[in-house]
Amino acid sequence: MAIVKVMTFNLWVDSVDSRDVRSFHNRKAGIVELIQTAAPDIIATQEGTQAMLNELIERLGEAYLLQTFPRTLEPEAEQCAILVKSSKLSIVQSCSFALSKTPHLLGSIGWDATYPRICASLTLRLLANPSQELTIYNTHLDNDGKQAREKSIEIIKETLLEENNPSILLGDFNATLEEEALEQLIADKKIKHYSDDEGVIYDTFHNYGEVSFNQKIDHIFSNQNVSFLSTVVIQTGLEGLLPSDHYPLLAELQI
Repeated sequence: MAIVKVMTFNLWVDSVDSRDVRSFHNRKAGIVELIQTAAPDIIATQEGTQAMLNELIERLGEAYLLQTFPRTLEPEAEQCAILVKSSKLSIVQSCSFALSKTPHLLGSIGWDATYPRICASLTLRLLANPSQELTIYNTHLDNDGKQAREKSIEIIKETLLEENNPSILLGDFNATLEEEALEQLIADKKIKHYSDDEGVIYDTFHNYGEVSFNQKIDHIFSNQNVSFLSTVVIQTGLEGLLPSDHYPLLAELQI
């Protein structure tokens, strides 16, 4: 058995004016410091563009390998990228599929979704025990389409349950646990959610105070081959500036 630390972190796409204090230019040092302090083995990110991810990797040095998964073929498409600690894990296989009726067609939009959505998959091998592999799934569900979220989860759930490896599903689901899309995951006894073990009450989307209440929309699930040991929502920033409009969620797991 081995212990791995995983994080899901919506980086917030660099969409505000560079003069805005919340621009990625001003936030990136805080993102890097947060990662270096928390020291996760695996980071599932959402909304990062290639340019954003390149800057982070440059600052992190050789500590992490970067596997990119763009949502469309556009050069600066948002990505469901995964960062892997190079001293602990190696990459065995990677793939992604569109969350639509045409999963093979990158950029396709599913059901009532507003944007193209994907699920990224990365199979990893422990360097300390090459016979031990695990599979990571990273997704970012649509913020508008309720049916799209439900159908997307049906596809992801089936994929997760077909895995023989210890498998972990992370992401920004744009849904609380009470929504039908996630109820089907919670209800399945073959799937674990960290609150089952921890009883943690958490909020992850704060939007810099521009929402009337924080929202619990970032989650970590797994198949039965994983045990949740501890979890934390990281709510710190650098010099008073939070690194994103989401708080990252960090879990320590046994595989």
